[in-house]
Amino acid sequence: LALTGAIGAKLIPLLLIPYFFWKMKRRWLLALPPLLVVGSYLPYGSAGLTGLISSLWIYQRDWLYNAPIFDFARDRLFDADGFQARWWFYGALAVLGGIAWARRTEPAAAVLLVLGFYQIAGPVVHPWYLAVFIPLICVRSGAWPWLWLTLTVPLIYHDESNPWIRAIVWGPFVLALAVEAARRVHRIVRGTAQSKEHAT
Repeated sequence: LALTGAIGAKLIPLLLIPYFFWKMKRRWLLALPPLLVVGSYLPYGSAGLTGLISSLWIYQRDWLYNAPIFDFARDRLFDADGFQARWWFYGALAVLGGIAWARRTEPAAAVLLVLGFYQIAGPVVHPWYLAVFIPLICVRSGAWPWLWLTLTVPLIYHDESNPWIRAIVWGPFVLALAVEAARRVHRIVRGTAQSKEHAT
């Protein structure tokens, strides 16, 4: 029911459903949130499918806000209007999500990995979107780079296009994220090496 409410408020939590698969004994229950969300749309069925999803399509196709990572990829690698970059972004999201699922990533970790990528690399990064990470900063190891981002991102409301504000908000966050990623890779490599030593 909580997951249904989250999806009903914003569709992004749909991305998390696969990661509950490994944690639940009654996995058939994961079919309920999408079904209940569809049921919540039935009172508006007279608008037709096009009427229900047209605004979502416009949002995904045209909106662009506070997205320096997406802007960089679009300007350096793709077409100027960003349409091709959007499809590459969703493709990368699907690949990352598939890898996380195959590794049996738990939901809390998937929030940082999958939703984190969706939020910071996508074409629309409203400051309030990042509120989802605030609880994880308190309880999840490796979430500390998000503390800086969630504390400073409201500066974007002053002037989203100001390069100094962008540098203050995004520069330390990207650097901290790279440091944390390097630490995790080091731990994985060291753990693999130790496992081989024990095996031999």
